[in-house]
Amino acid sequence: MIKLFEVYEDSQEVILILELMEGKDLFKTIKTLQRSTEHQIYKIFSDILKGVLFLHYHGIMHRDIKPDNVLFSNGSKNSKAKIADFSLAEEFFPNTKFNSLCGTPGFMAPEMLTGETYDQKIDVFSLGVVLYML
Repeated sequence: MIKLFEVYEDSQEVILILELMEGKDLFKTIKTLQRSTEHQIYKIFSDILKGVLFLHYHGIMHRDIKPDNVLFSNGSKNSKAKIADFSLAEEFFPNTKFNSLCGTPGFMAPEMLTGETYDQKIDVFSLGVVLYML
């Protein structure tokens, strides 16, 4: 996940000072890849999966995992993939269910689209879509 360095808050706004991500997002990277090796895909997906596991361990579901929300720290081949855009993220507790419709349709779990209740496992469905794209 992208590092948060400072938070400044006044009565009008909240300003977050975040780590500078100089690389492309995963969507742009996928479009420019001619051929990728299994090892390259493993490294990218492993970084994303570790981020989601970290979030879920701390009781946060992202709710909008997609290639556009995965950024690379720089342009090198060894750059780390990090999850960004937490505007739809939600705190969850064991056995908590949600029913709000949010996210990007092509990456949303079926239960979100049908109006059923859901939990943090929707992020896992989105990970599967991202892995398929990779």
